[in-house]
Amino acid sequence: MRERTEPRELAVLTVDIFDVSLRCLGDVIASPESQRVVTTPCRQCGCDVETIAINAPFVACDPCLAKHKKDERTKRHRDYWESVCPASYRDTDPKRKDFPLAIWQTIKADYDAQPEQSWFLYGPTGSAKTRTAMLLMLRALHRKDIPVQAIWPEKLAMLNRQSFNDGESYFDRMAKVGMLLLDDALLTACRESKLIDAVKMLLDARMRAKLPTIITSQIGNEDDLAGGKEFGDAKTADLERIKALLRRVRESCRIVSFAKVETGKDQTSF
Repeated sequence: MRERTEPRELAVLTVDIFDVSLRCLGDVIASPESQRVVTTPCRQCGCDVETIAINAPFVACDPCLAKHKKDERTKRHRDYWESVCPASYRDTDPKRKDFPLAIWQTIKADYDAQPEQSWFLYGPTGSAKTRTAMLLMLRALHRKDIPVQAIWPEKLAMLNRQSFNDGESYFDRMAKVGMLLLDDALLTACRESKLIDAVKMLLDARMRAKLPTIITSQIGNEDDLAGGKEFGDAKTADLERIKALLRRVRESCRIVSFAKVETGKDQTSF
């Protein structure tokens, strides 16, 4: 059993590394001996560094400090990215022969020139829309340290009901994240009128805040709604909501059309 210790005044507690009390630490730091300039080895690479004596136990040279900051930033981004990006998308390689490289290069250049731009990427299943979107989000994270998030089809309904422990709703959190991907949101939202309204409100909130949003979809325009089995049982009012949402997306975003990639006899599906 741990022995009980009597509480002590904070000012008399010892700062172990200097072996003095907190009350005396200010005097130690301000003393001429502590402020004396000395030459000491960098704690990482061993090169000589000039610093004041009190800093000598902790000092590192500028290149080592820069490398440490870069390594920490890279690790932070990698851990964050793994929490956002599904494993199946992390190995996306734009140099693959069957990847729409020209589209990606155009999007990348346009994003660098206008980072607040939102994007509407539409095309058939397997045309690398989502992979391209993930590359763009990764670029935003690495180049500009922008927080990114994705709402996958199975999570879309959370816009209407999920709250976190701090009281913030899922909708509010997604409305203010630095860059957001809405994957296949139009097809998913069309199955429920409340979801259509939630997606439109989310887009409106993000557009007002000038936050970039990426929407991927198999639906590109109103003609795609005609005869689609997803819309066969939709009420007229719901179809009008879907059309209004589609118009809002097309008005607010840079539109990029994707096509199914074919290599020889086989079609490539991403």
